[in-house]
Amino acid sequence: MSNAIIDTAVLSGIADAIRDKTGETAPIKLGEMAGKIESISGGGGGNILAKVVGEQSTASGAQYSVSSADLDGATKIIDYAFRGCMGLSSISFPSSVASIGNYAFYGCRSLTEITITNNIVSIYSSAFTNCSKLETIICVSENPPALSATSSLPGTSVVQNIYVPAEAVERYKKATTWSSYAAKISAIPE
Repeated sequence: MSNAIIDTAVLSGIADAIRDKTGETAPIKLGEMAGKIESISGGGGGNILAKVVGEQSTASGAQYSVSSADLDGATKIIDYAFRGCMGLSSISFPSSVASIGNYAFYGCRSLTEITITNNIVSIYSSAFTNCSKLETIICVSENPPALSATSSLPGTSVVQNIYVPAEAVERYKKATTWSSYAAKISAIPE
């Protein structure tokens, strides 16, 4: 198991370092980094620590498995950050995260529940699409985060419950895009 610090400001620098070390010239996507690095260290605001377990071959191409992620200090989840991480079963967003990027958790098929914190104001396209076990979404904010598209969340056939503060139920049911999930929205159980 190796550790990789993935910084939203230096992700391309990490890819450059891998290309320099390996001699590769093609662009490297986050999912292709598994198995190419032993560890990358660093720190500071905006970083996330992901424990890269390994690489597995699938019919759709190389996927990598992240079993857990420490997002402390991250201000946003970048586009494609955890795409295809089939081993990621839960995620806890710290209050510092304000947005979840395009395809950030696309295809994370082990996720069953997420909690969207107060500070998350935007969830972009396909952020949780193809998370086929994501049945419960808890939003603690009284104001619905902006969803860029219906595809920001798994389909209404997958999501069984969206829990929100009692005083915000009607606000969520009427909000753009959230209204597609109106029948699934109810107050957070006490």
